[in-house]
Amino acid sequence: ECIQSVIDQDYPNIELIVIDDGSIDQSMSVIEGLRNECEERFVKFEAWTRSNRGATETYNEALRHASGRYFAQLDSDDLIMPEKISELVRVFHEEPSLVGVVSGWSDIDDCGNTLAENSYAPRYYNFEDIILHRQRFATAGQLLLTDAVREAGGYPENCWIGDWYMWLVLTKPGKLIKSIPNNLAKYRHHGYNSLKNREKMFEGRKQVLSYFKDSPHYSIAMAQVYVWVSRDFCFISRLKAVGYLLGAVRCTPGVMTHRFFYVAAVGVLTPKWLAVRIPFFRSRFRLAV
Repeated sequence: ECIQSVIDQDYPNIELIVIDDGSIDQSMSVIEGLRNECEERFVKFEAWTRSNRGATETYNEALRHASGRYFAQLDSDDLIMPEKISELVRVFHEEPSLVGVVSGWSDIDDCGNTLAENSYAPRYYNFEDIILHRQRFATAGQLLLTDAVREAGGYPENCWIGDWYMWLVLTKPGKLIKSIPNNLAKYRHHGYNSLKNREKMFEGRKQVLSYFKDSPHYSIAMAQVYVWVSRDFCFISRLKAVGYLLGAVRCTPGVMTHRFFYVAAVGVLTPKWLAVRIPFFRSRFRLAV
């Protein structure tokens, strides 16, 4: 499905680089089954398999082989709509100073059923917006300027949230990323995130922010990360949730002037049996255990 969604793009000038990052399923045999069609469809097609090295090294490897003006990643479970590339390239042509363009997206389940639509009004995002998470982007919905990604040095080794890192490093010099409202990608969710993954996301966000300690927004951005993980644990471990909230205050007492801090604090104080009956909590907190 993933490769087929790229084959089906209405933009003609595409190169496709497929890297099997040490999968243990039949991914490579599926890819080989599409080789003839891909070689006919794309101006350049390369595919290979090797041992697992992680997402960011895979992105860097693809970047070394890419020769196009624009660079897009697509994880194997995700899909893009037929007009995705052409629509985002059109925006780049209209505004060549941009370093990235992102579309809206649909969240889907394992069976392809739509879980949520994520579409936002067109706007520009700078470094401050992105470090303070005023944006909501999906990697599958993005298109980046290849030269800008290379000049940024690619993706850091073993970075678990490489997309957020790249959006930050691209916009730090004062450049902009633009969002468009069209839902042009589908991001697949595989059940509910485990506690281990939530903690891994927390560590991953801290890792990304460690590259931007010189930013005046660093302290509040780090506090925000602590508040988010506190919300994740509100109805699972009150003790952990309180500990993370205190961690946010240790980052900067100024976090207590922000609404998102008090939303998390209310979550810590609200019994789960009551929270599940209130739409406000269902939309803002992870209530599944």
